[in-house]
Amino acid sequence: MQEAIINVQGAVTFWRTAESEYEALKSALHAAGFGFLTPEVSTPKRSLKLAIREVCGQSGTTMIRPLEQSYGYTIVDEERHEWSNDYSNERSFVLDIDSGTLTMSPQDNPELMQSVAEAYVRNLSHVPPIALSNIMVKAVDAMNGVALRDRGGVYWLPQDSVRKWKQLAAAVEKASVKEDATTIYMMHTQADDECLRAVKDGIIHEMGIELEKITEAIDSGKLGKRALKSKEKAAVGLRDKLTGYETILGETLNTVRQSIEVAETRAAEAALVAASKND
Repeated sequence: MQEAIINVQGAVTFWRTAESEYEALKSALHAAGFGFLTPEVSTPKRSLKLAIREVCGQSGTTMIRPLEQSYGYTIVDEERHEWSNDYSNERSFVLDIDSGTLTMSPQDNPELMQSVAEAYVRNLSHVPPIALSNIMVKAVDAMNGVALRDRGGVYWLPQDSVRKWKQLAAAVEKASVKEDATTIYMMHTQADDECLRAVKDGIIHEMGIELEKITEAIDSGKLGKRALKSKEKAAVGLRDKLTGYETILGETLNTVRQSIEVAETRAAEAALVAASKND
């Protein structure tokens, strides 16, 4: 049996994220040229909710709900029955935004109160794992990476992005609160046609999702001239991105290219119609 070896130049990457120091992560992202991905500083209200979720937990029948007239949340237990559900408030946490004082009701568990307070202070200056993972996904996209699974988690990067990715990965790992807690893995690819197929399928799937978002927005009939022009620009961006992928694959993805051209034309036509209505 003869086998043809195809070099899909690039790397496969995946990661395990942990809490990061906000300022350290901000510096790391800027140093690596990804300052535009710096997350917003966590607000006191968001930090409190994260703290409650971290310490008290949250499940299908336990919810954390905001209070109406304060910086606070209540933990609600849901008891499900055949025809209706019962709800009861287990406890509440309220933050005095001026003094920074946190109170709990009922005040029956000082250790729990202390744990939530400590988690709240920590969250004010930390970036949670899920937020860091989202940053990494956006960085992959910015470097024309491709998800190799429908739900993400494993990504392929083209060769010309590998060096920059290594720089970013090293900086992000150092921003971790605990040493070696955030780990970003990368494996260089020199693969057979199965790897090529995985990359190709990932490209087609990813392009399909983006095209679906564009066409759904156009079909909604709710977009004005400016928004439609933005969708046309997004389609052009997809076309340019596809050209880069086709160069890597060494083949033209005609079906995807035609779908992009259709979306681009439809957005342009819809923008003209919207403009005529305003005249």
